[in-house]
Amino acid sequence: IEALNTGADFYLQKGDNTRSLYTQLANQIQQAVRRRSAEKAIIQKKKDLRHLIDASPHVAVLLNPQGEVIALNQSAIHCLKHFTEISEEDIYGKNAMQLFPPEIAQGKLAVINQAITTEKAATSEEHFRNKIFAYYVSPHFDDEHNLQHIAYFQEDITHKKHAHDLLLIQRDLGIILTEVVSLDEACIPCLDAALSVAHMDAGTIHLMDEATGDLVYYYSVNLSTGFCNAVFRVPSDAEVIKILKTGVPVSSSPKEFRHPFYEEIQQEGLTSVITFPIFFMGELIGGISLASHAPYAPLDCQHEALEIIASMGGNTIGRLMAENLLDEKMLGHTPNTFPPEKEDEKSTRKRFPKSDRIFPELPEREYSGCSNSIIP
Repeated sequence: IEALNTGADFYLQKGDNTRSLYTQLANQIQQAVRRRSAEKAIIQKKKDLRHLIDASPHVAVLLNPQGEVIALNQSAIHCLKHFTEISEEDIYGKNAMQLFPPEIAQGKLAVINQAITTEKAATSEEHFRNKIFAYYVSPHFDDEHNLQHIAYFQEDITHKKHAHDLLLIQRDLGIILTEVVSLDEACIPCLDAALSVAHMDAGTIHLMDEATGDLVYYYSVNLSTGFCNAVFRVPSDAEVIKILKTGVPVSSSPKEFRHPFYEEIQQEGLTSVITFPIFFMGELIGGISLASHAPYAPLDCQHEALEIIASMGGNTIGRLMAENLLDEKMLGHTPNTFPPEKEDEKSTRKRFPKSDRIFPELPEREYSGCSNSIIP
């Protein structure tokens, strides 16, 4: 008894039958080896499972029927540290909803209750602090429908949502640009789409004056008239134009690039400005400038999307600029006997008034535009 209590696997009673004793000893040793191997295998499987769960970038928590934490992975621990200073050891046994702020605990509790009530897995989405989270809750019941535990998973889907929104914006912009017939109809949705992608609150479009090589103001959003007048013309020898011609966007902030309108940017209260070049047939024809009144740095994935928008707009804007230039050159050669255009022969393409919002999901902004053509 003392030997068993201190860890012995088995014991044998001594006797005169040596052959039987050794046979029994051999069987006991084999059983002990199999039992020890099984125990090691179980321990290793638990370690493997723990590593697999901890390696997941998504939050995973296991709750008992009372909502208390009985297991969680490292992502969950990292997430909880944003809301509570409780130690990892003290998390176990705590009610999970008490570890989160009330404003998000309610949403989590709602999806958990839904899963328990329906006895089926439930999903939900929630916005919190400029983030979007997807919840997945799977309850486990025994054969008698008694709740055993609740598996809770959480994923940050902010980038997925943004990527989906980018595709929709690019798709809608492409549809709009196929029907535009004027520079206004092309510039307004391009700037609106770019602001939607970058989540910035102000911006301008400058177009190239072919006679001087200057970039001339054409259209703006959420910028004062004084600022627009100040940045009306960017000289052709400005450093910003030289950089844009290389195809590289120009990022301007108080600590970075010295913008030619640095003082005006400061007075306007803009904390960051980023300008993307607009090309047509390999030539610079303009620039889309996006600005923010709050500290902001566009995400890397947004740079690619903004470059695509500038490229889409460049094809349409460049074509319209070329058509306008051709029309003005041909105007002096129009014969006096050329019949006037009849009303029923005018274009019936859909037009987009300046007052219409192209992308209504954005907050309302005041538009200020310049109706004068910059084509010489």
